[in-house]
Order: sequence, then structure tokens, then C-alpha cells
Amino acid sequence: MKKILLLLVYLLFVFISFGKEIKIVSKLILNITDFDKKSSGKIINLEYPARIVEGYNEEIMVLNDTFFEVFNNKGNYLKKVGNRGQGPGDFVAYIKDVIKYNSNYYFQDYPNKISVFDKKFVFVKSFFLGGGKTSPFLYSFDFDDKYIYAAQYYAKVYNKSYDSVVKYDEGGRIVSHFFDRKNIMEIYKLPLSLPEGLIKIMNGRIIFSISRYPVYWIFDKKGKLIRNKFFNFKWWRYPFYDKKEYEKEKKRIGERAFTKVLFSGTIATNFTLYGDNLIVHIIRNPYDNPQHGFIMIDKNLNLIMDWTQVKGYQYSGASKNYIYFSKVLRYYNKKNRKEVEVLRCVIK
Repeated sequence: MKKILLLLVYLLFVFISFGKEIKIVSKLILNITDFDKKSSGKIINLEYPARIVEGYNEEIMVLNDTFFEVFNNKGNYLKKVGNRGQGPGDFVAYIKDVIKYNSNYYFQDYPNKISVFDKKFVFVKSFFLGGGKTSPFLYSFDFDDKYIYAAQYYAKVYNKSYDSVVKYDEGGRIVSHFFDRKNIMEIYKLPLSLPEGLIKIMNGRIIFSISRYPVYWIFDKKGKLIRNKFFNFKWWRYPFYDKKEYEKEKKRIGERAFTKVLFSGTIATNFTLYGDNLIVHIIRNPYDNPQHGFIMIDKNLNLIMDWTQVKGYQYSGASKNYIYFSKVLRYYNKKNRKEVEVLRCVIK
């Protein structure tokens, strides 16, 4: 009886957070390919048991570096899609995100490539945002009214502009751009290339943020600022950047100096819509002991849930109806595979 009571207390502690209850709907066991540490590079330090995107028919898509594996909603393996390469359906370096739009999947590939697959995960086409693969690096993107809105470093090839948000047509041709990146750099004392952007369309408005600071902006679709908000989280660790020290380290160790700054603080890495709210995937202690959780905010930038994580599991993704957590049960090193337990959850 005592053990049962302790278990109940534990469950309440784990699954009730900030007045919201995280309820488990189902558990799945997936046998997936482990990440290739040699090919994935430094980004592997931020990886978690499974990077999950939910399909149109509640399939579980597990993203790897240059391919993804598909399971049905009961956890049965369906197929592997993609390879490393430059051919049709191949991925260049690292699948960063997937957007569902117009009955297709739009995969974000390196550096600014979008690969399109249909509902059955058959390759349709690919294109580059901005023209070619030497165009500005793509951090995040979303669709609205047949336009693509991208968080992108615009200065590299276009008009010496430092704008952070770029609007494209469906073919990847530039329509307009706004929000001067220099303002971000000057306010937060960051190197110009550090403030990676996150973007999501909510209720016809653009939500924009930078990954290393908990500050959010809302724009209309013409680029007019509606409001912005800074969240003073006590648990947020800011990147360490001293210009003199950075230049000294850059001479000594080259580009690794930038990597040290890049992973020196808390990172917001992804936006996903859950119901009518925005889930922000946040990684704490990315270098020391990566912990994947999330915060949830509404369309007016009000905080609904502070940083949340289910004990023993890592946040792994979200959809309109579900939130996913996962943990590794065992590794099969000789086969480069691992068995992962996935929790499909809802918030009450």
C-alpha cells in the first residue's frame, strides 16, 4: 500500500506542472537507427532519443541526419526515406525541421534547401530559398497564404541588408524582407551570425524569436511590429560572449571559438503549434548534460507553461493534438540501432 501511495505521489509530481496536467495517451516502443556521430558532427551533442514529427495520418516520423524512418501510430515500422547526397530525395547534411502544408511535407535541409514529399512520403521536388545553395543560411520557415516566411541571414548576397525575416513565393523567389538583424546584435551584444531565428505563423501573424535569448516579436504579414516580449526566466543561461576573448580564441582555435559561444547557453530550437498555443522546444545545458523540454505561450505572448519536462524522458516533438517524449531503453551498437520508448501525451 505504501509503495502504491509513493507511486501516485511520484506521478502527480512528474505529470502535473504549472497547473497543467501532462496526460499519457499511449506508449510506443520503436526500434530506430542511432545517429551517425561521425557524420552528424557537433550537433550530435544536442540530440535526444528520437526527433519526432507526426504525419498526416498520425504516423511517427523519426528524423535522423540525412534520412527519416516512418512508423504507424502503433509503432510498427513502415519505411526508411532518404540518403546522404545531392540526388532527388537525398538530403545534403542535416534535416532540421519539417512543415506540413497543402497535403505535403516540406523538409528543411542544409543550407537553405527545401525538399518536398507527398503524404505517402514520395519525393516531389526540391528548391532553394533565395535561388541557389550559396544563398543565406535558413534557420526556420513556415507557410501562409501560398507564401513562405523564413528566418534567414539575408546580408550575404542581397543588397547588404541585415534583415532577419524574408518572404518568398512558393517557388522560392524573394517577395520582401524586414526586421534589421543589427538591432538584435546591438541590444544583446552578440556576434552578428549568432542570433539564429525561429519563426511561426499564428492566427495570420508572424511570431519571431532568436534561439539564444527568450525574447519574442509579433509582426503582421507586411512586417509591421505589433508587440514584443522578453521573458525573464531565472533558469535561462545566456551565451557567454566577450568580443576581445572571442577574437583571441578565434586566432587560437579558429571556428571552434564560435562553436564554444554557440553552445554556451540555453537554446530555443523549434516552434510547433499545439492546439491554439505555441510550443517552444528548449535545450538546457547543451554542452554539459542536454535536457530537452518546452515552454508554451499563447498567440499574445502570454506564458501558459514554464519550462517542462517529464522526469526520465526528453521532449521529442509536438503536433496539433499531441506532445511526444522519449527515452532510450537499449542500444544495439553492432547494428547502429536503439530501442526507444515514446510517450504520446496531451495537456489538460
